Amino acid sequence: MDPLEDSLAALVLDAAAGHVPAGMPRALDSLVFESASAAAAGEDDGDEDAGDEDSPDQGVDRADLVRFLKAVARVASTPRSAFEVSTRIFSARVPLLRMIHKTSQLKCDFVVSNRLGVENTALLRTYTQIDERFHKLGFAVKHWAGMCEINDAANNMLSSYAIINMLIYYLQRTSPPVLPFLQLLETPAHPRVEKPVGPWDVYFLADAAAARQTLLPRNPATTGELLIGFFDYFARFDYETVTICTREPTPLSKADKGWADAAFAIEDPFDLSHNLTKGVQPLGLRYILECIRRAREHFGRTLASHPNAPVFDPAALAGVGMPSPLAPRRCFRCQSREHQINDCPRPKPENEPRYHGTPRKSAPQTPASGPRRGPARDAASGHHAAPQSGPRPKPQIKSRDGQDSSRADWRSPAPPAAAAAA
Repeated sequence: MDPLEDSLAALVLDAAAGHVPAGMPRALDSLVFESASAAAAGEDDGDEDAGDEDSPDQGVDRADLVRFLKAVARVASTPRSAFEVSTRIFSARVPLLRMIHKTSQLKCDFVVSNRLGVENTALLRTYTQIDERFHKLGFAVKHWAGMCEINDAANNMLSSYAIINMLIYYLQRTSPPVLPFLQLLETPAHPRVEKPVGPWDVYFLADAAAARQTLLPRNPATTGELLIGFFDYFARFDYETVTICTREPTPLSKADKGWADAAFAIEDPFDLSHNLTKGVQPLGLRYILECIRRAREHFGRTLASHPNAPVFDPAALAGVGMPSPLAPRRCFRCQSREHQINDCPRPKPENEPRYHGTPRKSAPQTPASGPRRGPARDAASGHHAAPQSGPRPKPQIKSRDGQDSSRADWRSPAPPAAAAAA
């Protein structure tokens, strides 16, 4: 067990002394340490938005997960802790803590009861071991997405995991392919055996050496050529009808998945009911596509004619005068973009407003939904009068000359034009 795992073990044991979620004490250690091993091995952090992409395991209460993570956060925030808590994201589909190991400076996403997230990490690690170009391209594409401000799933853009799946999809369809379809491969030493996690089968060939043998002859393209090819491929992609699917080579349409109304569709490799880009709106997709086209122009032509130009130039990639169509969501308490106000680590001040941003719109009042009024009281008998059926009659408003006015809806003098016409 390495120092990172030792530190995690101490952190978990201290937190568990206060609270352990019911139904998961046995699985806790294996889940944490499997994720930690992937991080320590230099795993590409393509699943860093797993809190938004996955779901908690069945049979585990979400409230228990949040209480346990809060206990972990309290222990990790003490001076003797080996970790520093950077972000608390308790409102995501899978509540998580983002921490930094003080000794190694490794960034850790601490999640509990998320087997699909662990399997996703193992799948990405195997793809990384098959071809080193995938690892380099992953960092390049994610750096480009962050520079263009489209790597923000919380803001209805793309998550890192969705971007990595786009890259895998493209590399599976080059000629010859750079990456195989791991979920379809099997060997005599590794026969296909169903591996259920909840309702989903998470089998894939985890033997990177055996998977590499299926890719002969090797694709000779350089990392730079593949990067240009990635942007060219998705600049011409049919986003309207096609679903990005890394499980199999058979084309998959949005209609097949029941996602015809989605602007952008990427199928999760394991949770087949989950669209990784379900939050992307048509305006956001237009901005993403424009950034892809500008990247194709920059990497494919500008750098060829101007070798000394900056490789990642924000003005050339994101576009001058082309702001992101979606205003970034921030925590109103500390102005951080890493979390929402419900997850803010700062204490709530006494004078903090109840609502932030645009106030809620109240529904229009109709005779059926208007404010309730008690029945009128009869002046002679003192008893409540029977309620009248149908809409209430409009009150007659006396004008200044004492005559009834037909303009019963006005609450101020009539406009000059109306007064002249009268």
